Amino acid sequence: ILQNKQPPEDRSLLFPVQDVYKIADKRVNVGRVESGVIEKGMEIKILPSGRITTINSVEKFRKDTDRAVASECIGITTADSVFLDRGNVVCSPGREPTLTDRISASIFWMSKRDFTKDQKLTLRCATQETPCKIASIDKRINSSTLAVVEENAEVIKNLEVAEVLIETKRPVAIKNFSDVQELGRFVLVRDNNTCAGGIITGAS
Repeated sequence: ILQNKQPPEDRSLLFPVQDVYKIADKRVNVGRVESGVIEKGMEIKILPSGRITTINSVEKFRKDTDRAVASECIGITTADSVFLDRGNVVCSPGREPTLTDRISASIFWMSKRDFTKDQKLTLRCATQETPCKIASIDKRINSSTLAVVEENAEVIKNLEVAEVLIETKRPVAIKNFSDVQELGRFVLVRDNNTCAGGIITGAS
């Protein structure tokens, strides 16, 4: 369920910022266009700040271009002195993803160490990263038979699927996995080890 799929160009723009480089007198914001199209002169919105600005240039390695499409790795500069950081998401105004700190999700618990509620975790979605906790476990599911093991659970065991509500310390830009896979999937990290993978089913 976590497999990647080529995103179509006709969807709204999603460009998670992976890194920022200062080259000469400009800041180049680099990343991968996860969906849609980005081009010079285009108005964009930056999440989570909500700042609106305009694309000044689109830059590809050893190529002159004014435009990039889904799946291309590029750099962009903006027309004013907006400071972007890793984890910011560039999108189209009026067609932005949901920005929330409460996420409904289905997760697959990979760690041999059981999860108990309110353990400290880190959520990583695209280039976004924030501390989080699993606030409720609605269902524990046997991943082999898909039978419900327990409802309103307090624990998740190795190789179980669980339907959960995740609360994040900072708002995260997300989409349902069925809409845009790249902002609809995530991993959970505990003590610097990946303990679960998940897909987003809704935002609260």
